[in-house]
Amino acid sequence: MQTQTQKPPSLGQRFYLVLGKLVRFFVVFFRPEYVKRQLALRRGYCNRCGACCEIGFKCMFLEKKGEMSRCRIYGFRFSQCALFPMNPFDLKSVKDVCSFHFEKEPQPLTLPLPPVTVKPAPFKKMPKPAVLPPHERN
Repeated sequence: MQTQTQKPPSLGQRFYLVLGKLVRFFVVFFRPEYVKRQLALRRGYCNRCGACCEIGFKCMFLEKKGEMSRCRIYGFRFSQCALFPMNPFDLKSVKDVCSFHFEKEPQPLTLPLPPVTVKPAPFKKMPKPAVLPPHERN
């Protein structure tokens, strides 16, 4: 949430904030076990500051009246909105105005990579072609 004493984020900061929104979107759908673990560490409540709805750009469904904010599609809001913040790093993007906090250190987001075993292909002698090149005839 920006106050009048804060300057607007630079283009680089805005890019970083929007990238965070995209990461949250994909994490919700493709890493539900990570989200579940992290939400088990989350404590607090939504104080309706609306800061999470203004990360990078203002959400078109956000309605502000004084200090209070309201989501016009609250009952149908997106999963990444309902689950914000998913980890302590999300709280840094709202400048600590959010009343949520986390009990322990965050678990890093890692991609599940299956173990890779490489077997060398067996060497096979190539059969002679049916038609030999001219220099190999006779």
